[in-house]
Amino acid sequence: MLEVNGISSDELRLIENHLSNKVKRIIHSMKVTLLGHLEIFVARRIDAVIVVTQGIGDYLSNHGIDKNKIWLVKNGVNTELFKPSGDNTILKELKNRLHIVNDENVVVFVGNLAPWQGVEYLIHAASLIVKEKQKVKFLIVGDGIMKEKLESLSKELNMEHSIVFTGIVPYEEVPKYINLSDVCVAPFIRARNESIGLSPLKLYEYAACGKPVVASNILGVGDFLEDSNSGIAVKPEDSAELAKAITLSLIH
Repeated sequence: MLEVNGISSDELRLIENHLSNKVKRIIHSMKVTLLGHLEIFVARRIDAVIVVTQGIGDYLSNHGIDKNKIWLVKNGVNTELFKPSGDNTILKELKNRLHIVNDENVVVFVGNLAPWQGVEYLIHAASLIVKEKQKVKFLIVGDGIMKEKLESLSKELNMEHSIVFTGIVPYEEVPKYINLSDVCVAPFIRARNESIGLSPLKLYEYAACGKPVVASNILGVGDFLEDSNSGIAVKPEDSAELAKAITLSLIH
């Protein structure tokens, strides 16, 4: 049995665009081509393939994978772990550790800092929000290939005092960061996401903690927000619209 959460070759192509060394890009490009063939080769020989979106299933079937062995099982959330927290002592301790003062609003992103997450649009949105509303802290919870570039962008925009990069957080600690927030964000970009759709685990975790969500209107995201009435879907890759939606969510 094989579980497919995304098209690895598409993800690697996006990563390739962020490699500065020409030789590394060439080697990476060769790996992408090889992985694309290997991905399909393995899927053809597996008895059952679990996919998290219909888009991934369609991609595999279009590449010769038998539809009868493709099973759609969307992501879910551990509601024993991800739930609203009433423990103010724990949240106060986390606020103190992150140097968040009591009258500051908190906006949280949780996830792998990969190109398809669109965190750069959140950072640009944050700079727009802070110009209008000073007392907001943005927590970027996670690590990944984009972290250094995102930290550099934060400094370029003079946002290093308003944006906190927490680095990797143990999975069982993630609900604390979500529960600390006033708004949670998922600014997915179109590339990679729009073609396969999403079964967005982070959104399920945000919603399970009872937090309002602002996320890109990608297939699997916008419809989830509408069906669950848990937040606002915005145009992908639009920092101004993202900033307006976050500000509106903070007001309410």
